[in-house]
Amino acid sequence: MTTSLRVVIVEDDAVISRVYATLIRAMPHFTVVGTARTAASGWTSIDTLQPHLVLLDYGLPGGASGVDLLRRIRAEGRRVEVIAITAHSSTDLVRESMRLGVVDYLVKPFTEDRLRQVLSKCVSIFAQATSTALTQEDVDRTRKLVAPAKPYIPAELSADKLDTVRGVLRAAAGPLSAEDVANRIDSSRVTARRYLEFLVSLHEVDVDHAADKPGRPRKLYVARARHGEK
Repeated sequence: MTTSLRVVIVEDDAVISRVYATLIRAMPHFTVVGTARTAASGWTSIDTLQPHLVLLDYGLPGGASGVDLLRRIRAEGRRVEVIAITAHSSTDLVRESMRLGVVDYLVKPFTEDRLRQVLSKCVSIFAQATSTALTQEDVDRTRKLVAPAKPYIPAELSADKLDTVRGVLRAAAGPLSAEDVANRIDSSRVTARRYLEFLVSLHEVDVDHAADKPGRPRKLYVARARHGEK
């Protein structure tokens, strides 16, 4: 690949923006052509500089967020790849970002190696795009390169057990306590509560309260899809 990929960095923190720029400039095939600190200035940079790639932080000042800028990029039909960067990883936000065609979704804090990995992926994507015709193998490879990133799961949680907890809640006839879930997944109540609270943070699970006799109200968890059913 001989073309240098033009990159615009949209990040409100000037120190972090310089870190990104230094890392990107150290890699072959990339040229940082501009930086911006708000969605409005980010749009101006994209419109003026016509980058191949935008490194887009979602947490921007000034009213419009990074995801608002991403929506505008797609609504305007701009042919630019976007790497989303955010401290938030709700299921809805991740899914919308994937629908809007981000190359990857990086959850802060992430390592420099993780950023290098996605940048290398971008080189491969653009190399494929320069071909006049793709073989089936090329198409399959490109699909893998732009496959949606997996939603962030904290290191102390297991993806498999998280799915097990989801299944337990969906199969339940009514709300369950952390102790109920712990018994069904063969774990401690503390461990079960960690999984349940994470699902609450993803808005997949709602919390009800029931008064013990005697004692303070205890939390009861119910899958959102079932909440309110008669």
